[in-house]
Amino acid sequence: MVFQLATTSGSSAAGAGIAALFAGVYGGILLFYCVIGIFALLGFIGWILALVDCLKREFPVHNDKVMWILVIALTGWIGAIIYYFVVYRPAKKAEKLSNTIQTPVEKPTSVKSVQKK
Repeated sequence: MVFQLATTSGSSAAGAGIAALFAGVYGGILLFYCVIGIFALLGFIGWILALVDCLKREFPVHNDKVMWILVIALTGWIGAIIYYFVVYRPAKKAEKLSNTIQTPVEKPTSVKSVQKK
């Protein structure tokens, strides 16, 4: 309807300006919703990954597992972020630290002593 009014008034420059304004406003709204949709999708994926990790992880106390499942399931992506910083990240740091600590290696025996035996 806006396009018809602009073209019937006889001024094509005004019609082009209105069309550009119309496309710019709605293009911006579309871009905004696309960005929000991407963030929502990433939050949902993070929520699923946190829930799966919690289900697979062995906790020292069984009630901890039930508590974290409830926290993640009921709070959504916010619970997934809390789970990441409270459980997942410290566990990964501890695992990385335990992998870097090496046990002392025995001194290799010489080739001559191995051949004599």
